[in-house]
Amino acid sequence: MRDRNRQRWYRIAAGASALVALAILVGTLTPPEEMPQDVPGSDKLHHFMGFAALAFPMVAYRPRSALWVVPAAAAFGVLIELLQPYFGRHRDVGDMIANTTGAMAGAALGTLCHHAFLRCRARPRG
Repeated sequence: MRDRNRQRWYRIAAGASALVALAILVGTLTPPEEMPQDVPGSDKLHHFMGFAALAFPMVAYRPRSALWVVPAAAAFGVLIELLQPYFGRHRDVGDMIANTTGAMAGAALGTLCHHAFLRCRARPRG
């Protein structure tokens, strides 16, 4: 039973990260004239938050996964920036930095949430 729960939570975390990756891909490769212009916040904030959301689920599930999740998210961010000129957008090193720092922040928050959840589960009831 415990293994089944672990597999279920892994599938949820992986699925959430995959959906966020797809949203990032669509949002960053859509030509600018097709994007909504009234979204509050700066471009860098959007990159930071998107990549934090990308890293969070897998690291919240298993903190050690940050060792591969953060570099993979950073590489994904670099790849997107390299592809953007082919989609009518501009390459920006600042976006790469925002992507990487967002992934690190999401991993840090995921680790904190994982450990907080374990502490709550270990607390005696009654």
